[in-house]
Amino acid sequence: MSAFNNREAVPVTIAGYTFYCESFKAAGVTVFAEQPSVTGTSLITNVQKKAVRITLTGRVYDEDDPLLFAAYIGNIGGNNSSIAFSYRGLEFTGCRVAGFSVEDSGEEFVKVSVTLITTNNIQREVTV
Repeated sequence: MSAFNNREAVPVTIAGYTFYCESFKAAGVTVFAEQPSVTGTSLITNVQKKAVRITLTGRVYDEDDPLLFAAYIGNIGGNNSSIAFSYRGLEFTGCRVAGFSVEDSGEEFVKVSVTLITTNNIQREVTV
């Protein structure tokens, strides 16, 4: 039997805010168009990669006002801006805000969930 290890939240920087990511999920879909052939079998006639949806859940701390993150993420969601970030060695670019929630429970941080969407390829982070 193996033991589970606890992992610290992963710091992710989004536009100057440090987001302590406790949960990460990326989901992608490829759509295949099929057509029947004259012999009765199916042929794949087109392949389309859909956008990747990324959901980050965690905390944002800010000495002045952690709720400013809600204003920032809400504003870029409506103005067609994109953001980039790194998570555990992967680079995500051209991300747009698909949705978010911010919960203030009276602590020194706010609980945040952000769903981003990108059509760009996920790359390995390049370290110099």
